[in-house]
Amino acid sequence: MAKRALTVEDLTEISVLSDPRHTPDGKAYSFVRTTINENNEYESHITLQSLKDHSLKQWTVGSDKNSQPQISPDGEKIVFQSDRSGLPQLWMMNMDGGEAKQVTHFKHGATNPH
Repeated sequence: MAKRALTVEDLTEISVLSDPRHTPDGKAYSFVRTTINENNEYESHITLQSLKDHSLKQWTVGSDKNSQPQISPDGEKIVFQSDRSGLPQLWMMNMDGGEAKQVTHFKHGATNPH
């Protein structure tokens, strides 16, 4: 296979994985997957991967930027930062899935959930 230079189109095929966080029971971990969408904009999604069967569960969808996942000590909820409301705010959802609920409404946004 001949080598070739990287093209702009190649960048849309790259996923950057970051910010891994283990669940309290150690059976899975969450991470952020960042890609470039069809509008040439970055989008980031929170994903959970089981360490037992390696199955993936993507928690967030759409063209938003979601980041900084933190799993609650009891392993029942996840809080993360998302710009889905216009500014970066903190959102929470059950680990079983469902709709995320916005938990902060700060004028200049919020970051670094704990």
